Amino acid sequence: MPGIFGLIRKKGGDAGANARLLDGMASILSHNDDYEKESYCDDWCVLGNIGIPYQGEKRFVVDKERGLAAAFSGYIYGWKHVEPELSTNGPDKAERLLALYHCYGHELPEKVDGSFNAVIADLNKKELYLCNDRFGY
Repeated sequence: MPGIFGLIRKKGGDAGANARLLDGMASILSHNDDYEKESYCDDWCVLGNIGIPYQGEKRFVVDKERGLAAAFSGYIYGWKHVEPELSTNGPDKAERLLALYHCYGHELPEKVDGSFNAVIADLNKKELYLCNDRFGY
């Protein structure tokens, strides 16, 4: 089944062991040869997204400069009450979610109109923010 997957280790761990766990999870979810896997792994968390690639659409991103990562699954129909530069609907949904999270923090789900699941990982604070649409994609 495609979508977002991952794990957190509260006490930290071995990045190599986490990478092996990530690969195991991805192999279980990869029942279709057309699926594409994108992932991030370090000593405290692994985060991935797997699914059929959509040409020109980015559903996973790691922004090392800001220390953030995002995984997205589903559909976005529009953006609600956001800054004009963030309101255009484009193909880089994960990038847009990072920008919205950077501006609005935990108000992010209120700014998105769609049927979706999303994860924002703050790699510096070692926190994950999970959100989904109102009805639970």
